[in-house]
Amino acid sequence: TSSEEHDFKREVVETPGKFDILCGRGLSSFYHDGNVHFRVIIASNVQQYQGARTKMEKTLIVRRIVQDIHANGGRFLKKRSKKQ
Repeated sequence: TSSEEHDFKREVVETPGKFDILCGRGLSSFYHDGNVHFRVIIASNVQQYQGARTKMEKTLIVRRIVQDIHANGGRFLKKRSKKQ
């Protein structure tokens, strides 16, 4: 893995965008536009993923999905803990 893949930016996002994926539990995450769109993307790739024969093929499918999310301005966001 390259360092680029793990170079996460730590910035505070007050209002997530419609293409952002909110990581976490709860209805606010579940119904967020980006999460709804993400589930559609995942559903449309499940068959290809399940048919992949190697771990590398599966990795490439997941990587393409993440790249597509980023290319459309989406980010994977995590709620800050109360300790931060």
